[in-house]
Amino acid sequence: MTGLSRDFRLRKRKDYLRVQGKSDRSQSAHFILLAAKQPGSIEKKARLGITASKKVGNAVARNKVKRGIKEFFRKRREEVLAKDYVIIARRGSELLRSREMNKELDGLFR
Repeated sequence: MTGLSRDFRLRKRKDYLRVQGKSDRSQSAHFILLAAKQPGSIEKKARLGITASKKVGNAVARNKVKRGIKEFFRKRREEVLAKDYVIIARRGSELLRSREMNKELDGLFR
């Protein structure tokens, strides 16, 4: 399966705001990770939301960063806790190679 299916993504603004309001926060040089408990749902899955502002770069650069983050999460979603996560890309993240990005994101999730 390619991509990240709908069940594993945050899609509504209220979910992003809830995670940003009540979250554990960790950061690295190029990313900020926000993690919050999920509201009472029966089937709990780790869900991901990604934010990349224009400070990251043009649309091509932002989409490249978002694709890299999604791929990292897709490969490791069984290893992470069933929470809602928002990853905020910072300036300079568009310059990272795939291996560097994975190493930095792996450090955030530990």
